Amino acid sequence: MCEARGLRVLELHRASVMNIDLQGLQGEGWWAHLNP
Repeated sequence: MCEARGLRVLELHRASVMNIDLQGLQGEGWWAHLNP
C-alpha cells in the first residue's frame, strides 16, 4: 500500500514536471525550484 502511494506521488511529480516543460520553462526553471 505504501509503495503504491509513493508511486502515485512520483507519477504526479513527473506529470507536473512535464507540464512545466511543455510551458517552455525547460530545465532551469523547475530545477532551480527543486534545488534553491
